[in-house]
Amino acid sequence: MAGAKPTEQSRHMDRARYTAFAFTAADILLELDAAAVIRFAAGPTVDLIGREPDHLVGTPLFDLIAAEDKDYSRRLLDAVTDSDRADMMLIRIGDRRGRKIRFVMSARRVPEFGDRLFLALSRAKPNAAGDLARAAERDPESGLLVRDAFVAIAGEKLRTGSALGNPCRMTLLGFDGIDRLRGHYGDDGVGTVLAELGAALRARSIDGDSVGHLGADVYGVIHARDLGLDGVRRWLETQSRPLARGEPVTVRSVSFELNPGGLSEADAIRALAYTIDQFSAADGTLRLGSLVESHQAMLDATLGRMSDFRSAVSAGSFQVVFQPIVDLNSLEVHHHEALARFADHEAAGSADAMITFAEEIGMIAEFDLAMCRRVAMAMAAHGGGVGAPMVAVNLSARSLMSFHFMARLRAYLADLPAPVRQALMFELTETYDLADLDAANAVLQQLRAAGHLICLDDFGVGATNLDYLRQLEVDFVKIDGAYVQSAREGGRGAAFMKGLARLCADLGLRTVAEMVEDQTTADLLRAAGIGYGQGFLFGRPELELPRP
Repeated sequence: MAGAKPTEQSRHMDRARYTAFAFTAADILLELDAAAVIRFAAGPTVDLIGREPDHLVGTPLFDLIAAEDKDYSRRLLDAVTDSDRADMMLIRIGDRRGRKIRFVMSARRVPEFGDRLFLALSRAKPNAAGDLARAAERDPESGLLVRDAFVAIAGEKLRTGSALGNPCRMTLLGFDGIDRLRGHYGDDGVGTVLAELGAALRARSIDGDSVGHLGADVYGVIHARDLGLDGVRRWLETQSRPLARGEPVTVRSVSFELNPGGLSEADAIRALAYTIDQFSAADGTLRLGSLVESHQAMLDATLGRMSDFRSAVSAGSFQVVFQPIVDLNSLEVHHHEALARFADHEAAGSADAMITFAEEIGMIAEFDLAMCRRVAMAMAAHGGGVGAPMVAVNLSARSLMSFHFMARLRAYLADLPAPVRQALMFELTETYDLADLDAANAVLQQLRAAGHLICLDDFGVGATNLDYLRQLEVDFVKIDGAYVQSAREGGRGAAFMKGLARLCADLGLRTVAEMVEDQTTADLLRAAGIGYGQGFLFGRPELELPRP
């Protein structure tokens, strides 16, 4: 009570209480009873959340915490034992104006106080990663960051950590056996375990919110360098054992520095994103040696491929070959497609793999621009470009959606001689999924307005589907070779080819079929209504454009 003379016992208890708080600097100090009701409060609570400390006493803590953080924080505090503490949990508390104030909260129990729980809350400092996390897309089931948001925040942590000389680590965790549990017990029991897992990972992450659900049963957490996650792994295996009737979920994991050194920030972020994708796709097969060694081997291989690719692009040490695309009715060459060849110009598959890697790692834009320059030079060599055949240059969908790349491409095209510029076409490749088709279409229309024909490449494979035909205004559609092979077999494959040709004709689109290897295939495609063909029947890729 106010004004009461302190006794020796109360002084002892106060010293113990403030010893409990001494483990961290804080703006607000709270003491909770077993029901999570506040029994003691100190600090500038009026300035921070608009309430006097005395008015907080008797208030359930979870009445203050924002709705979206209640379950997460309850699970975390329930897990704090006498021998453990929870550090750096990010929570939001509502003030009297209805605003949500972000705090970093730490919790600890002290044996002298029995079931009491001590909390230290510090106002969270604004930072770019925190801003990203607040605005980020989240997995609806777990509330954790989705893959792209997690990679963006990891990139921000990498930048700030490098600048401050305080690098973070990342741990990726894959859980093998959760699908089996869901099959036996449904989502409810498993969902409870995973919700607790998410809370446990958030409690151990930097800023309390640097955790991502990366797809399937793969999670990532960004944490301090000296923090181990062995306890989390043991906890999950223990929690899953009752559900599995003695056969627990197993955990595979790998931890590494966000930037192992020697990399630019951009390359480190690219390598990080690629490694996340590779780990997520491993599906329990990442077993070579220790997982750390496996990651290092993966990272070394990634960095080596990045270096090789960048060197090839900057030095121009790749070859450009040209394959004709022929009108199936007149058998005249309409245009050529420019194709890249790297170490072995005959190995189209190896070139495709390199280009796919460049798209996955985020390096494709530089290559697309280098290809455009090489092709333009080859066209200009034909008498200033006058009479040179039209040439289609592949353009990655990832490059298309890069504002910086498209500005550079448009500037380059504007400086080309008119005959060369007018003869350049673009093929939009399909390996990168276009999330915003309206935005992509707007960029394509800028190219078309500048006089460039556009072809949608490899229709029917990967990301390319009927939505693309419906929403992207293009001039040509190139049908993947798998459909051509199916049409040669007759039956439904042939019927599909005819139907696709009719659909494209109704949409005002011209059609190109790949893998036309013999006259029988050419006749079949022409009868089906396909307008153009590409394949060895009409010519193999050649190093030189034909002279006019």
